[in-house]
Amino acid sequence: MKVLVLGGTRFIGPHLVRALVSRDHAVTVFRRGHTRAELPRAVEAIVGDRERDVTALIGRAWDSAIDLSAYTADWVRRTGLILHDRVAHYTFVSSNAVYSDQNLHSWTVEGDAVHDPSVEQLTRLRAYGAGKVAAERAAEELFPGRLLTIRPGWVFGPGNTFPPSTYLAARAARGGEMLVAGDEGAIVQFLDVRDLASWLVLQIEAFATGLHNLAGPVPQATLGDVVGELSRAFGTRVEWVGPEWFIAQPERHTLESLLFWTDQRDDTAETHRAGFLHTMRNDIGRARQAGLVTRPGAETLIDAARWLELELGGVDGQESRSRASLWPRSTEWEHILDVEQSLLSRRGRLRSPR
Repeated sequence: MKVLVLGGTRFIGPHLVRALVSRDHAVTVFRRGHTRAELPRAVEAIVGDRERDVTALIGRAWDSAIDLSAYTADWVRRTGLILHDRVAHYTFVSSNAVYSDQNLHSWTVEGDAVHDPSVEQLTRLRAYGAGKVAAERAAEELFPGRLLTIRPGWVFGPGNTFPPSTYLAARAARGGEMLVAGDEGAIVQFLDVRDLASWLVLQIEAFATGLHNLAGPVPQATLGDVVGELSRAFGTRVEWVGPEWFIAQPERHTLESLLFWTDQRDDTAETHRAGFLHTMRNDIGRARQAGLVTRPGAETLIDAARWLELELGGVDGQESRSRASLWPRSTEWEHILDVEQSLLSRRGRLRSPR
């Protein structure tokens, strides 16, 4: 098949492109050219800008197009008006941020309410979700009957520099006693980018249509399951603390990646950080019926941490890019471990008999 990938150079894109090439598809990537990406030599790259210049797409035809980059209806329409009679199948990669009422008390299914794109004064996350809703609707108008829309939750793995996706594995690899804030029994969801790419290629080959939530791991896992796998992999001891106790500690900002795995808000922080556990209740029954399989969650976190350590050289090696600050260097890890030890000692004193 001839496949066009709109935006294939960031996190998901290179994995998807490699998966397509591995199955002998002819891939063209439409890109702005601003992001360095290591793509297979067989891939054709054409340069354009979905805001200003999409002329490179005119007069071309593909069997399938995959839209990884659009987060507004305008972007979908600008390319879709050129492609609507030039591709047989269109995939739009949306987000579970479209849902307007994600919570810990119910599972989010594909038919649940979504944000209203016409509503103003939205928060940043809600505005992103509303933009994705508008983009989904534009794709539905332009590609009726030949559209696959996917709504992934958190996507982790090699290539992702989001600190919570790498912290737990990187900390576990350092051994000793490790502090984790949260509920061991809480369900967690994050999908390995390589599993997303493999599943999506199969759907494209089948010209599949419809709407799918996407998340992992499969089978379902708890935070305790994932941390336990990490603990066994590295021989690390784990000390669990409640999220409320963690939020109350003045040093919490040093270990702020732990907050992600809770549903607590840290409104005292300048950035108003919040946990995201409530976004990990996505029903993926449709995707599983369509063949979604994933690797264990701990494997994803370990591979992501190893990739970042090698790519950015931020642990004990030389910094290879300006983004190396995303990964704690050895001196920063010393500080992190010192703070963690202080918290562990305080926790131990509170539990000791007087």
